[in-house]
Amino acid sequence: MKRFKLVFFLTILFLIVFSFLFFSEYNKNLSLRRELKEKSKELKEAEEMRKKLKELEKSKKEQLLRLKELERELPEESGEVSLMKEITSLAIHFGVRNIEFVPLVAKDNVEGQRNLTIPFYTNNVRPHMFRINMEIEFPYLVSFLKNIMNMERVISVENIEIKREENIIPRQKVSLDIISYTFIPHQ
Repeated sequence: MKRFKLVFFLTILFLIVFSFLFFSEYNKNLSLRRELKEKSKELKEAEEMRKKLKELEKSKKEQLLRLKELERELPEESGEVSLMKEITSLAIHFGVRNIEFVPLVAKDNVEGQRNLTIPFYTNNVRPHMFRINMEIEFPYLVSFLKNIMNMERVISVENIEIKREENIIPRQKVSLDIISYTFIPHQ
């Protein structure tokens, strides 16, 4: 009987120790599973954030390219002299004679700017207007105007007047208004 008690006691002791070890390992396993779920959730969030970051970087690059393109079309500096040089080189190419640039409205004359056919946004965009008087043959005039319209800058050509005078045949006397725009950033 003593032997039975000893075996029984040792068996119970073994079961208690085994149960304790089993439950402690089971708890460790559960906590590791919870931690694994949390870490995998954080990893998924980090992957999503990385994808969003890549998309944002791509979008930023696209926006910067678009901004550069817009700055060429609508520069911050007036660039009137460079625009006149560009128009003059086109005029020389198309055989224009007696070209003359006449400023129409002072830059800050708001009354003259209200009469523009293109809307004027006083806060962001400022027009620069001048009249061009020249002598050119009609077929070259059409090509000249097409080339002006294909310039990088935003330009409006208005009030085209064509007069035929006998003393300059085959050329015509042409007057037109050129309006270019510059962007004024908010300060």
